[in-house]
Amino acid sequence: MDHIDALRKHLLRSIIILFITTSISFLFTQQIIDFLAQPVGGLTALRAIDVTEPIGVFMRIALLSGFTLALPFITLELWLFVAPGLKRKSRLFSLIAIPIAAILFFGGMTFAYFVMLPVGVPFLINVLGIPAELRPSTYVRFVTGVMFWIGAAFEFPLMIYILAMIGFVKAKFLLEQWRLAI
Repeated sequence: MDHIDALRKHLLRSIIILFITTSISFLFTQQIIDFLAQPVGGLTALRAIDVTEPIGVFMRIALLSGFTLALPFITLELWLFVAPGLKRKSRLFSLIAIPIAAILFFGGMTFAYFVMLPVGVPFLINVLGIPAELRPSTYVRFVTGVMFWIGAAFEFPLMIYILAMIGFVKAKFLLEQWRLAI
């Protein structure tokens, strides 16, 4: 029961942090939406079809940006729950991994926005020469999905390092199978 109570406390703090970061992101959601719409020419290039589409996009961006801001803190809370069961060396390494994971994730999101989307979106819009009317909900879902999954993909080097530390992956195997590793 002590472990369940400790987990409850860490989850409650995580939810409070998520609520705070989402509330803060509400103040900047309009600017974030404007920023995300830049690869297609801004908000004027988007056409809402449904009555609730603009508010749905607003809420999605507020929640996702709040979650992105809260991610390091949520990870820290999970670490605080798990840390008592870890050895000293594992505890230190996993604590250092939290900011590295956040930097890699944000780096992946930045790469997706500044490198992939400016090239990919115009190409996808003009495939077969069919003019596309972009809806805010589908465009934002696409952009946030690409940014999230590329951010997650940027975690791969850290995951390989962790697997190597555990002994699940050997450096010799990665060197022999470098094409597969890349």
